[in-house]
Amino acid sequence: MQPRAAWLRLQFAEQGRPTPVQTGRSIGLRGRLADYIRTLQGRGSFQPAANADLAAEVFFVGIAGHVIAREVLFADEAGPSTETYLQTYIDLFLHGLEAR
Repeated sequence: MQPRAAWLRLQFAEQGRPTPVQTGRSIGLRGRLADYIRTLQGRGSFQPAANADLAAEVFFVGIAGHVIAREVLFADEAGPSTETYLQTYIDLFLHGLEAR
């Protein structure tokens, strides 16, 4: 998404166009991640009560949100590298789902 920062800006400027999150939905990313989360729930690795569909959505919205924040909303401000952000985000996401 980062190489398409100008495209992202246009997406938010023009009404009625699909957002990056909608684009991800159209190719089934959220559903595949939700299925994987359910698989890990079945193995006892993730909390069985967690809503897999919502968790998958939260995951993708967090990543899309980072790109939007860095490339559109706060483009002129210093922030964490994408690698640092993703590592932190994934760690928090996975630890939040871990079975306790």
